[in-house]
Amino acid sequence: MPVFDFHCHPTLKPRFVKKGEEPSPWVYLDVKYKVGKIFGNEIKISINKLVNEVLNSQSNLSQMCGRVNLIGLILHAPESNIGRGLLERKMVSDGKLDLLNTTKLKVIQQGDHYFKWMTAELQSLKDNLLPPADATDLPANAQFKIINHGSEFNEAATNTIHGVLIVEGLHCFFNNPDSINAFDEFYQNFNSFTDANKIFAVNITHLQSMPFANHASGMQFLNEGYFFPKKDSISDRGVEVIDHIHSKNILIDIKHLGLISRTKFYSIRSQKNYTQPIICTHAGLTGISMQERLNYFRDEVTDKGEVWEINHLKKLGHVPFSAFNMTSINLYDEDIVQILESDGLIGISLDQRILGYPTEHVAYRWNVYPYDNEFISRHETKAFFGTDNPRALPVNEKAENTLNGDDALNQEPISEMAHAHYFMNHIIHILIVAKKNGIPYNKVKTMICIGSDFDGLINAIDSCKDATQFEDFKDTIRSICDDNLFWQDTTFAKNEIDLEELLDLVFYHNGVNFVKKHL
Repeated sequence: MPVFDFHCHPTLKPRFVKKGEEPSPWVYLDVKYKVGKIFGNEIKISINKLVNEVLNSQSNLSQMCGRVNLIGLILHAPESNIGRGLLERKMVSDGKLDLLNTTKLKVIQQGDHYFKWMTAELQSLKDNLLPPADATDLPANAQFKIINHGSEFNEAATNTIHGVLIVEGLHCFFNNPDSINAFDEFYQNFNSFTDANKIFAVNITHLQSMPFANHASGMQFLNEGYFFPKKDSISDRGVEVIDHIHSKNILIDIKHLGLISRTKFYSIRSQKNYTQPIICTHAGLTGISMQERLNYFRDEVTDKGEVWEINHLKKLGHVPFSAFNMTSINLYDEDIVQILESDGLIGISLDQRILGYPTEHVAYRWNVYPYDNEFISRHETKAFFGTDNPRALPVNEKAENTLNGDDALNQEPISEMAHAHYFMNHIIHILIVAKKNGIPYNKVKTMICIGSDFDGLINAIDSCKDATQFEDFKDTIRSICDDNLFWQDTTFAKNEIDLEELLDLVFYHNGVNFVKKHL
């Protein structure tokens, strides 16, 4: 059976290549580092293991064709601080990486061209709907097709990758967000683009501070200070643009909204009786309710000036070899309920860190409790912490039912299997939250899908590193779920869930049915 992927970026990484030399989105990017010349010949080495294959293609069109036949195609203009942060890395700034062109990154750093870059990304896709003439190992008549209505999806055309357009971050409609005419230009760009192209959904914000809403802390591999969430909830202009988005029947993807922004969004929906479903295309879960968010601080909250720094412990999951990432970029139980009650859809990310695997910090190697780190805006101090002095909040250095260093180390030799546990832990948690809130299993089982984030800058799970491995990933899930011990702490009996039906729904039918209904 083919696969549905709610969130992937087959056209993103070519954006970082030298202008005029951008590769086709059908071409596999195997990133090399130039180490020098011998007898006049350039010598390059692969950096796969060094950066966990993050820079390589994970979902180019060739990888998906014949395997994934409906996707949420993400359009995204990299923020200025992405360019700035990458240029500070010596491996990048010395010009020796063949993917990250320094001239292109300097243009990205200027931050005055977002709409231009997004439209260029879409045009590049439209120019490459067919694979290059020399492409091999593809189905006959392979193609990509942008669909504008659910009826245009042809399930039988397994040689075709059908795509619906999703814009990740409203900054993509600005020219320069800091210019005097920024908002006039925004609406002009937004209206012209959404009139000309059927946009299925948008994210209000992404990783860098922008005018409409405060984002969640989410950048880990570049200078964290460039990506601090410094604003307060959703601005008045943000409320106006949310109204406008709804008037155009475009769905809102809540991923990357900060917690306080999300709660205000729910309030706005309620006040204005919005009926469109809420989606989260590439979600992770905290595993707790919002009321529990102050109970797992590993260290005292740190004053960083414009933001507060928090280190969260990792609550153990419902299944063996699993835990949660409890930072507020991930969904709390109340977020899950909001999405389910709106008849929305949750796409599960395949990023190790978002799923909760302890990859980001090495402290646990010295038997220190693993943790996840985030930053909270000073403007949201009282709203997030419930106090004006979060430094006085209690620390729970070694809380019960949290992942410890030995547990984390024991997962490393079986990371592929452990990652499958982390993925299934998310599905089980959504089912548990639904049961607690009176949402029937037969409903909630149809509201979960894959949202890989492949070809974003993610550290993909070892059990599914790219779009060619979805079927193998299913086999891995089947093997771990066959053990009765897997189910003992889930509140579900093994025979209570038809695993084959659930996997078919999550990997394919749920996403397809949702798009056909709402596009």
